[in-house]
Amino acid sequence: MKNCPHCGKQFKTKPGLLKHIMVCQLTNKDKEDITVLPSQKEMWLIIQKLYKENEINKKKIEKLEQIINKDVKK
Repeated sequence: MKNCPHCGKQFKTKPGLLKHIMVCQLTNKDKEDITVLPSQKEMWLIIQKLYKENEINKKKIEKLEQIINKDVKK
């Protein structure tokens, strides 16, 4: 098992750990890591992940809005 150095989360595979570290280091940024910038490839992977999460959240919001609108009409 491989552990994330920022949050301690455990991963079975190295690729899963590397994907997590890219996002985790952005959220748990220490003062010492300010000068370290992600590469273009890492930025692209982060953008792809955020896009997928955004699409999922949009769908959830639409469903919740439909439920709210039904309750308001009654």
